Amino acid sequence: MEARKAFETLKFLIERAQKQAEPEERSFLDSLDPDRDQKTAQLQDLRKALQSLEKQWFQVLPDQPAGRRRGRPRRTQTGDITPQKAYQLPLLQALEEMGGRAECAMVTRRVREIMADILKPADFESLNDEHDIRWVTNVRFARQNLIERGCLRSDSPRGIWEITDRGREYLQTQTEGQLPLIY
Repeated sequence: MEARKAFETLKFLIERAQKQAEPEERSFLDSLDPDRDQKTAQLQDLRKALQSLEKQWFQVLPDQPAGRRRGRPRRTQTGDITPQKAYQLPLLQALEEMGGRAECAMVTRRVREIMADILKPADFESLNDEHDIRWVTNVRFARQNLIERGCLRSDSPRGIWEITDRGREYLQTQTEGQLPLIY
């Protein structure tokens, strides 16, 4: 396994565990549970240790070429990765939460948070020697597809993504009366 991919996967798993250990609304009994606070502190320590290890790793062993031809992703089996279409509603949801317009990096980060329980380890793999990560590339493809369908603006300033009225309507019809997005 490539080091970058391994570190990215570990960071993702720690973030997921932190979210599960710290629900937004704690009940009174949960707040009295000393194990929960200890687990939260341990996860924070683990995250810091991983960041330090990652920094040391790349100082000692800089990235090496993956040995694949440029631009050729590893073949995956159906089910190994999250389908591209699954990124569309989270992308619209992220933009709607951000007031309909935001920088692409912020939107991408929020899509990852929304899809945290859906993304699979293969989604964090590097697609080529330039370290394009599969899930980030799929968010970009979802954006392009939504532009073609009229759900996102095609004339937004560079680096800014914007939802259209059609995108809001589509999001509303797809999520009306549903629980959080699940794929």
